[in-house]
Amino acid sequence: MTTSRLRLWPVVLVAAIGAGGCGGSLAQGGLGATQQARVASGTSGDLLYVAHAHGEGTGATGFVTIYAFPQGQKIATISGIGFPTGVCADSAGNVWVLAVLQNVWNAYEYPHGGTTPIARIRIRNPNLAAGCAVDPTTGDLAIFTGVKGQGVRRPLVEIWRGARNGKPARYPLTFTPVAGAYDPSGNLFVDGYLGGNQQFDFAELAKGSNSFAMVKIDKPTEFPGGVQWDGGYITVETGGLGRRRPVVFRLTVSGSHATVVGITHPAHIQFESPFSVADGFLVAVSGGVGRRVSLWSYPGGGKPTEFAHFAFTPRGLVVSRATP
Repeated sequence: MTTSRLRLWPVVLVAAIGAGGCGGSLAQGGLGATQQARVASGTSGDLLYVAHAHGEGTGATGFVTIYAFPQGQKIATISGIGFPTGVCADSAGNVWVLAVLQNVWNAYEYPHGGTTPIARIRIRNPNLAAGCAVDPTTGDLAIFTGVKGQGVRRPLVEIWRGARNGKPARYPLTFTPVAGAYDPSGNLFVDGYLGGNQQFDFAELAKGSNSFAMVKIDKPTEFPGGVQWDGGYITVETGGLGRRRPVVFRLTVSGSHATVVGITHPAHIQFESPFSVADGFLVAVSGGVGRRVSLWSYPGGGKPTEFAHFAFTPRGLVVSRATP
């Protein structure tokens, strides 16, 4: 049993979705005066990592492009590791990138702003390594995946102690994971869907527990999207393509129940989008076909401001916080 309501900086996870292409520049329309001043000052030191690819399917070339955040200048590009399927950051600003190359899956760790990996974890037999999160209390790395074996694909979360190679602890799920995040107490929250119906499922691996417990949100949900700690609450994106447009719920969680204490309405956010919150902004995938990364005021929401444009839908994004 947990109550997720502390005022610390976020540890975020990004889920895998489509594939992506080239970058763009940041306009300031749609942001308030405070946000515009923060963009213009260029002093945050934070960085946005966007995982994308040139092309789709077999033979697609993958990249992770690094931008100054929220200013939008392109800083560097990570390449040569294969097709990226998810990214996440720890509280020290290091970034993990999940990638597959010739059917071999790895997780690579990069220092804040760096393009040379400082660690690598080999992910064994995944169906898909969809995303990751880092426990702020231990440094453990959680990878959201499914394992192939004897014709069965089992949805799992694998947790690597100290974010290093070894034998991971495996925690089965009753649904396919899409995204997840830790709160500052080390409780892990994961959303996903059951089968092919995109039903929204949500579960918690409480600190010290040996299994996930299902959590029921007190408002209607559909189509699981990103999950993250926003500095005060566990937040989830949910909503579809019809009348129920995607929104971001801010949650308090107690046992098997989650209460929605706030709702952000980011206009034109892509359903099932990864997102990150930093510096008074929400950054996520937007547009009818999801080929843009945009900013919204947070928690206000409203109209987006385009940050970068891509040829294909980005697979994931995360803000890496600068440390003193």
